[in-house]
Amino acid sequence: MDEPEIGKYPTEVFGHAYSEFSAGGEARAHLEDEHCPFIEGRCKKVRKSDPNTRLGTCSVGYGGGRGGRGAWTPSVICPYRLHVPGIFDTVRRMAFRGAPARRLAEVPMCVGTFDFVLARCDDGRVEDFCALELQAGDTTGTPWDAVVDLKEHGRYRSAKYEYDLNMAHQYQKTAMQQMYKKGRVMESWQKHIVMVLQDTGIEYLYRSSASDASGLVENGGMDLGNSDKFIHFAPFTMSWLGDRWEPTITGVYDTDSAGIANLLGAPPSGRPEKLEEFVAYLNSRLGDSMPVK
Repeated sequence: MDEPEIGKYPTEVFGHAYSEFSAGGEARAHLEDEHCPFIEGRCKKVRKSDPNTRLGTCSVGYGGGRGGRGAWTPSVICPYRLHVPGIFDTVRRMAFRGAPARRLAEVPMCVGTFDFVLARCDDGRVEDFCALELQAGDTTGTPWDAVVDLKEHGRYRSAKYEYDLNMAHQYQKTAMQQMYKKGRVMESWQKHIVMVLQDTGIEYLYRSSASDASGLVENGGMDLGNSDKFIHFAPFTMSWLGDRWEPTITGVYDTDSAGIANLLGAPPSGRPEKLEEFVAYLNSRLGDSMPVK
Protein backbone atom coordinates (compact mmCIF):
# COMPACT_ATOMS: atom_id res chain seq x y z
CA MET A 1 0.00 0.00 0.00
CA ASP A 2 1.34 3.45 -0.87
CA GLU A 3 1.99 5.89 1.95
CA PRO A 4 -1.14 8.00 2.49
CA GLU A 5 -0.96 11.74 1.96
CA ILE A 6 -0.18 13.68 5.12
CA GLY A 7 -1.94 16.92 5.96
CA LYS A 8 -3.41 18.77 8.93
CA TYR A 9 -5.50 15.87 10.18
CA PRO A 10 -4.92 12.73 12.25
CA THR A 11 -2.61 10.33 10.45
CA GLU A 12 -3.35 7.36 12.72
CA VAL A 13 -6.56 6.65 14.61
CA PHE A 14 -6.96 3.65 16.93
CA GLY A 15 -3.71 2.25 15.57
CA HIS A 16 -4.58 2.47 11.86
CA ALA A 17 -3.65 4.82 9.06
CA TYR A 18 -6.63 7.10 8.38
CA SER A 19 -6.91 5.79 4.83
CA GLU A 20 -7.92 2.32 6.08
CA PHE A 21 -11.28 3.34 7.51
CA SER A 22 -13.10 3.75 4.21
CA ALA A 23 -12.63 0.01 3.56
CA GLY A 24 -14.05 -1.12 6.92
CA GLY A 25 -12.49 -4.32 8.26
CA GLU A 26 -10.28 -4.33 11.37
CA ALA A 27 -9.79 -0.57 11.31
CA ARG A 28 -13.54 0.01 11.46
CA ALA A 29 -13.93 -2.56 14.25
CA HIS A 30 -11.23 -0.84 16.31
CA LEU A 31 -12.90 2.53 15.72
CA GLU A 32 -16.23 1.24 16.97
CA ASP A 33 -14.73 -0.65 19.95
CA GLU A 34 -12.26 2.17 20.80
CA HIS A 35 -9.54 -0.48 20.75
CA CYS A 36 -5.81 0.29 20.91
CA PRO A 37 -3.66 -2.43 19.32
CA PHE A 38 -0.50 -1.14 21.05
CA ILE A 39 -1.80 -1.91 24.55
CA GLU A 40 -4.29 -4.58 23.41
CA GLY A 41 -7.14 -2.89 25.20
CA ARG A 42 -9.41 0.14 25.20
CA CYS A 43 -7.72 3.41 24.23
CA LYS A 44 -6.63 5.40 27.31
CA LYS A 45 -6.93 8.87 25.76
CA VAL A 46 -10.23 10.34 26.96
CA ARG A 47 -12.07 13.47 25.89
CA LYS A 48 -11.88 16.20 28.53
CA SER A 49 -15.54 17.05 27.94
CA ASP A 50 -16.61 13.38 27.97
CA PRO A 51 -14.36 10.95 29.88
CA ASN A 52 -16.43 8.01 28.67
CA THR A 53 -15.35 8.64 25.07
CA ARG A 54 -11.90 7.73 23.79
CA LEU A 55 -10.08 10.04 21.35
CA GLY A 56 -8.10 7.34 19.54
CA THR A 57 -5.66 9.78 17.91
CA CYS A 58 -2.20 8.19 17.82
CA SER A 59 -0.50 10.71 15.54
CA VAL A 60 -1.40 13.84 13.59
CA GLY A 61 0.05 15.58 10.58
CA TYR A 62 2.70 18.15 11.41
CA GLY A 63 4.08 20.58 8.87
CA GLY A 64 7.11 21.91 10.73
CA GLY A 65 9.33 18.82 10.58
CA ARG A 66 12.61 18.00 8.88
CA GLY A 67 14.52 21.08 9.85
CA GLY A 68 11.43 23.29 9.89
CA ARG A 69 11.21 23.33 6.10
CA GLY A 70 7.51 22.57 6.06
CA ALA A 71 7.59 18.90 5.00
CA TRP A 72 4.62 17.06 6.53
CA THR A 73 5.20 14.09 8.82
CA PRO A 74 3.11 12.07 11.32
CA SER A 75 3.69 13.48 14.81
CA VAL A 76 3.02 11.00 17.63
CA ILE A 77 0.75 12.52 20.30
CA CYS A 78 0.13 9.41 22.41
CA PRO A 79 2.95 7.67 24.33
CA TYR A 80 1.23 4.29 23.97
CA ARG A 81 1.89 4.55 20.22
CA LEU A 82 5.54 3.95 21.13
CA HIS A 83 4.80 0.65 22.87
CA VAL A 84 6.21 -1.35 19.97
CA PRO A 85 8.92 -4.06 19.95
CA GLY A 86 11.35 -2.05 17.82
CA ILE A 87 11.61 0.76 20.39
CA PHE A 88 12.28 -1.53 23.34
CA ASP A 89 14.72 -3.74 21.44
CA THR A 90 16.73 -0.80 20.13
CA VAL A 91 17.14 0.67 23.63
CA ARG A 92 18.08 -2.79 24.96
CA ARG A 93 20.85 -3.08 22.38
CA MET A 94 22.08 0.45 23.11
CA ALA A 95 22.18 -0.18 26.86
CA PHE A 96 23.38 -3.78 27.07
CA ARG A 97 25.07 -4.39 23.70
CA GLY A 98 22.56 -7.06 22.76
CA ALA A 99 22.44 -8.95 26.08
CA PRO A 100 18.97 -10.24 27.09
CA ALA A 101 16.92 -7.95 29.32
CA ARG A 102 13.60 -7.84 31.14
CA ARG A 103 11.10 -4.98 30.90
CA LEU A 104 9.28 -3.49 33.90
CA ALA A 105 6.55 -0.86 33.49
CA GLU A 106 5.64 2.13 35.71
CA VAL A 107 8.52 1.85 38.19
CA PRO A 108 8.28 4.37 41.09
CA MET A 109 11.39 6.18 42.31
CA CYS A 110 12.15 9.11 44.61
CA VAL A 111 11.30 11.95 42.18
CA GLY A 112 8.60 10.34 40.05
CA THR A 113 7.95 7.19 38.06
CA PHE A 114 9.95 5.70 35.22
CA ASP A 115 7.79 4.71 32.25
CA PHE A 116 9.90 1.56 31.95
CA VAL A 117 13.06 0.01 33.31
CA LEU A 118 15.02 -2.44 31.19
CA ALA A 119 16.93 -4.82 33.46
CA ARG A 120 19.80 -7.17 32.61
CA CYS A 121 19.55 -10.12 34.95
CA ASP A 122 21.74 -13.00 36.08
CA ASP A 123 20.43 -16.00 38.04
CA GLY A 124 17.11 -14.23 38.52
CA ARG A 125 18.59 -11.03 39.97
CA VAL A 126 19.14 -7.58 38.45
CA GLU A 127 22.76 -7.02 37.43
CA ASP A 128 22.29 -3.73 35.55
CA PHE A 129 19.42 -1.53 34.43
CA CYS A 130 18.50 1.39 32.18
CA ALA A 131 15.50 3.69 32.68
CA LEU A 132 13.32 4.46 29.66
CA GLU A 133 10.96 7.40 29.16
CA LEU A 134 8.60 7.64 26.18
CA GLN A 135 7.78 11.24 25.24
CA ALA A 136 4.91 12.06 22.88
CA GLY A 137 3.81 15.43 21.54
CA ASP A 138 0.79 17.44 22.63
CA THR A 139 -1.88 19.41 20.78
CA THR A 140 -3.58 22.70 21.35
CA GLY A 141 -7.11 22.59 20.06
CA THR A 142 -8.38 19.14 19.18
CA PRO A 143 -8.57 16.88 16.11
CA TRP A 144 -11.76 15.30 17.49
CA ASP A 145 -13.91 16.53 14.59
CA ALA A 146 -11.75 14.42 12.27
CA VAL A 147 -12.46 11.30 14.35
CA VAL A 148 -16.18 12.09 14.20
CA ASP A 149 -15.93 12.30 10.39
CA LEU A 150 -14.28 8.87 10.30
CA LYS A 151 -17.00 7.42 12.50
CA GLU A 152 -19.86 8.91 10.54
CA HIS A 153 -18.50 8.90 6.97
CA GLY A 154 -15.40 6.65 6.91
CA ARG A 155 -13.29 9.55 5.58
CA TYR A 156 -12.29 13.11 6.34
CA ARG A 157 -14.63 15.80 5.05
CA SER A 158 -12.18 18.66 5.52
CA ALA A 159 -8.67 19.28 4.19
CA LYS A 160 -7.56 20.45 7.65
CA TYR A 161 -8.73 20.47 11.24
CA GLU A 162 -8.29 23.00 14.02
CA TYR A 163 -5.35 21.87 16.13
CA ASP A 164 -1.69 22.77 16.55
CA LEU A 165 1.29 21.17 18.28
CA ASN A 166 2.51 22.73 21.51
CA MET A 167 6.22 22.06 20.99
CA ALA A 168 7.51 24.39 23.73
CA HIS A 169 5.29 22.96 26.45
CA GLN A 170 5.83 19.30 25.67
CA TYR A 171 9.45 19.09 24.57
CA GLN A 172 11.14 21.95 26.37
CA LYS A 173 9.18 22.26 29.60
CA THR A 174 7.49 18.95 30.39
CA ALA A 175 10.15 16.63 28.99
CA MET A 176 13.17 18.55 30.26
CA GLN A 177 11.79 19.04 33.77
CA GLN A 178 11.32 15.33 34.30
CA MET A 179 14.65 14.50 32.68
CA TYR A 180 16.41 17.00 34.93
CA LYS A 181 14.93 15.54 38.12
CA LYS A 182 15.31 11.91 37.13
CA GLY A 183 18.62 12.47 35.35
CA ARG A 184 20.29 13.90 38.45
CA VAL A 185 19.36 10.76 40.37
CA MET A 186 20.62 8.52 37.57
CA GLU A 187 23.89 10.46 37.43
CA SER A 188 24.38 9.90 41.17
CA TRP A 189 23.74 6.18 40.62
CA GLN A 190 25.90 6.16 37.46
CA LYS A 191 23.06 4.46 35.57
CA HIS A 192 21.65 5.41 32.17
CA ILE A 193 18.29 7.00 31.41
CA VAL A 194 17.00 7.26 27.84
CA MET A 195 14.15 9.44 26.61
CA VAL A 196 12.67 8.38 23.28
CA LEU A 197 11.13 11.37 21.50
CA GLN A 198 10.31 12.35 17.96
CA ASP A 199 12.96 13.72 15.61
CA THR A 200 10.89 16.91 15.31
CA GLY A 201 11.21 17.34 19.08
CA ILE A 202 15.02 17.30 18.90
CA GLU A 203 14.87 19.67 15.91
CA TYR A 204 12.71 22.06 17.94
CA LEU A 205 15.17 22.07 20.85
CA TYR A 206 18.04 22.88 18.50
CA ARG A 207 16.30 25.77 16.77
CA SER A 208 14.44 27.27 19.73
CA SER A 209 15.82 30.63 20.84
CA ALA A 210 14.63 29.86 24.37
CA SER A 211 17.03 26.97 24.98
CA ASP A 212 20.65 26.01 24.54
CA ALA A 213 21.24 22.61 22.93
CA SER A 214 25.03 22.87 22.84
CA GLY A 215 25.25 20.29 25.64
CA LEU A 216 23.85 17.55 23.40
CA VAL A 217 26.61 15.33 22.00
CA GLU A 218 25.80 12.89 19.22
CA ASN A 219 26.60 9.28 20.09
CA GLY A 220 27.61 7.95 16.70
CA GLY A 221 27.81 4.31 17.75
CA MET A 222 24.49 4.40 19.65
CA ASP A 223 26.35 2.64 22.49
CA LEU A 224 25.57 4.03 25.95
CA GLY A 225 28.51 2.18 27.48
CA ASN A 226 30.94 4.25 25.40
CA SER A 227 29.67 7.54 26.87
CA ASP A 228 30.73 9.25 30.07
CA LYS A 229 27.23 10.79 30.24
CA PHE A 230 24.20 9.13 31.79
CA ILE A 231 21.32 11.10 30.23
CA HIS A 232 20.40 10.31 26.64
CA PHE A 233 17.85 11.33 24.01
CA ALA A 234 16.95 8.85 21.27
CA PRO A 235 14.97 10.52 18.46
CA PHE A 236 12.70 8.40 16.27
CA THR A 237 11.39 8.94 12.77
CA MET A 238 7.96 7.79 11.59
CA SER A 239 8.79 5.68 8.53
CA TRP A 240 6.23 4.12 6.18
CA LEU A 241 6.82 0.35 6.06
CA GLY A 242 4.52 -1.15 3.45
CA ASP A 243 1.18 -0.78 5.22
CA ARG A 244 1.81 1.36 8.30
CA TRP A 245 3.99 4.04 9.86
CA GLU A 246 6.55 2.68 12.29
CA PRO A 247 8.60 4.66 14.86
CA THR A 248 12.28 3.89 14.26
CA ILE A 249 15.07 5.20 16.50
CA THR A 250 17.65 6.89 14.28
CA GLY A 251 20.33 8.10 16.70
CA VAL A 252 21.33 9.00 20.25
CA TYR A 253 22.38 12.27 21.90
CA ASP A 254 24.25 12.21 25.23
CA THR A 255 24.16 14.95 27.85
CA ASP A 256 24.26 15.59 31.60
CA SER A 257 22.14 17.49 34.12
CA ALA A 258 23.91 20.75 33.27
CA GLY A 259 22.99 20.22 29.61
CA ILE A 260 19.36 19.64 30.61
CA ALA A 261 19.36 22.84 32.66
CA ASN A 262 20.44 24.73 29.54
CA LEU A 263 17.65 23.11 27.50
CA LEU A 264 15.16 24.23 30.13
CA GLY A 265 15.78 27.86 29.28
CA ALA A 266 19.36 29.05 29.21
CA PRO A 267 20.30 31.74 26.69
CA PRO A 268 21.59 30.41 23.34
CA SER A 269 25.14 29.02 23.63
CA GLY A 270 24.97 29.62 27.39
CA ARG A 271 25.62 33.36 26.93
CA PRO A 272 24.36 35.27 29.99
CA GLU A 273 22.83 38.67 29.35
CA LYS A 274 25.21 41.48 30.24
CA LEU A 275 24.14 43.52 33.26
CA GLU A 276 24.78 46.86 31.57
CA GLU A 277 22.62 45.81 28.60
CA PHE A 278 19.74 44.94 30.90
CA VAL A 279 20.03 48.21 32.84
CA ALA A 280 20.12 50.14 29.56
CA TYR A 281 16.86 48.44 28.57
CA LEU A 282 15.27 49.38 31.90
CA ASN A 283 16.31 53.00 31.36
CA SER A 284 14.72 52.98 27.92
CA ARG A 285 11.41 51.89 29.49
CA LEU A 286 11.29 54.41 32.35
CA GLY A 287 9.06 56.72 30.35
CA ASP A 288 6.36 54.06 30.45
CA SER A 289 6.78 53.27 34.15
CA MET A 290 4.33 53.89 36.98
CA PRO A 291 5.19 54.98 40.54
CA VAL A 292 4.90 52.32 43.22
CA LYS A 293 2.49 53.52 45.93
